[in-house]
Amino acid sequence: MTRAYPFAIKPDNKLSVKDLFTVHRDNYEGTEFDLTKGLAAGPFGNPNRFEGQAEAMAGKEGKLTAVIGEFERPLNIYRCVYAYVNQSRHWLPDAIGGVV
Repeated sequence: MTRAYPFAIKPDNKLSVKDLFTVHRDNYEGTEFDLTKGLAAGPFGNPNRFEGQAEAMAGKEGKLTAVIGEFERPLNIYRCVYAYVNQSRHWLPDAIGGVV
């Protein structure tokens, strides 16, 4: 059963730019949803999941049947070419206060 999660939460501590980069690289390593181990892992522990009935089983006749259920979806999906992390530094002049 899917839980309803809040749109946003206040972190316990201030986050650095490095913290945000880490979040965007996460594949749930070290948790029960780790996409680099077990049945969820692809070849060589690859956590990427590709669409188009990639999760299917072949029957006796070779016909593909979709597997019921889904893998967890990490933040860093294979089709994401780039992501932005913006930092606003109010104590600096406007010309240099914002960093992308």
